[in-house]
Amino acid sequence: MLVAAAAPPQDVVTADPVAGMLPAGIGEDEVAIAGITDSAVQKCVRFFEEELAPEAGMRIDRSAMTSSPEQGQIWRADAVSVQPPLRASRFTCTKDGKSIEPLGAPEAE
Repeated sequence: MLVAAAAPPQDVVTADPVAGMLPAGIGEDEVAIAGITDSAVQKCVRFFEEELAPEAGMRIDRSAMTSSPEQGQIWRADAVSVQPPLRASRFTCTKDGKSIEPLGAPEAE
């Protein structure tokens, strides 16, 4: 009898213990990837990193890159304000478009 090994669990992105911050909302069918190769997603990422975040007075706090059978490559990033009042947003890029979702302000440390 031949038994196939399952993919190692570290390839699966799991829920984050900090409510509202990455990687909450990542689908069960998504796997972590090392980089974005889809040109539409790359263009979207550049827009958020180089234009929108700086113009909004925010910085990318952390990001996750995943891939899913239905959506292809996905980039998500949590951006936080660089000055008070504290604001947080989730930026998301896929081959089909981009979105911005406000998040609860991160805890002040």
